[in-house]
Amino acid sequence: MMSRRKDAPKRSMRKCIAVFCEGQTEETYVSMLKGKYRLPIQIIPRITGTAITPECVEKHIRQIKLSKADKVTPFFLYDLDRADINVKLKSCGKTLLGSCPCIEGWFILHEKTTFTSCDSDACVGELKSVASVWKKYSKGTLTEGQKEVLWNKRLMASQSAQKLSSAERHTTVYLLINELEKEKAEVEK
Repeated sequence: MMSRRKDAPKRSMRKCIAVFCEGQTEETYVSMLKGKYRLPIQIIPRITGTAITPECVEKHIRQIKLSKADKVTPFFLYDLDRADINVKLKSCGKTLLGSCPCIEGWFILHEKTTFTSCDSDACVGELKSVASVWKKYSKGTLTEGQKEVLWNKRLMASQSAQKLSSAERHTTVYLLINELEKEKAEVEK
């Protein structure tokens, strides 16, 4: 007698993007992207701060995976104004989405094609002066208006960052945007 049991559907690999963040501002930004892209992949921000090590990264990746077939692509979203963190991040050997001196430099590129700040305080000051939506900017939070600017101008900011020479390029956050846009295009096919 034949079994009436149906074969279980083949399980495909689950895609996941893990973004290891330095602090609350970066996590807030990644959470905003996650909500806006609404992709069938997991985008998981994790604040690891200065405790980032290759072992910490592998531990988090193991926790994320449901099966060995799951594909987790790790990114590191950190301010590059501290040499000790830069050394730790390089030892992790994954894609670095750094901004020098800080994430606010990436935010500035949503309003203009370059930024000149050389320290974090000056960069935040420059951000507050580029457009009225940023006047009351506070680290760690994003207003709805600021989120809309970051979403609506993300492709312009990516293009601006990529056009800068390697000496002028103070941010590589565009690598995450490019990855998410690629995933979005695959879903829409």
